[in-house]
Amino acid sequence: MEELRFQITEETEDERIDKCMSLLVENLSRSFIQKLIKEGNVLVNGKPVKGSYRVKCDDEVVFPFRSLWNRILNRRTFRLIFCMRMRI
Repeated sequence: MEELRFQITEETEDERIDKCMSLLVENLSRSFIQKLIKEGNVLVNGKPVKGSYRVKCDDEVVFPFRSLWNRILNRRTFRLIFCMRMRI
């Protein structure tokens, strides 16, 4: 499985995991990131975390890229189809 991996540095230390991820991956909304966390798809040091988790220096944050990319594509495809139908 393809994954995105991030090593936490001092600049993002003590931030909530959802805020930290939104800083690391700019194209994702914070609500989408919170959903990934709630579903257990975000791991810190190999373990799923809650949204209230505050990252520490040298934590390793991992989440699946493929499922993430599929959701983004599905959401964009849905919006495109919806917009096309509204114009007809």
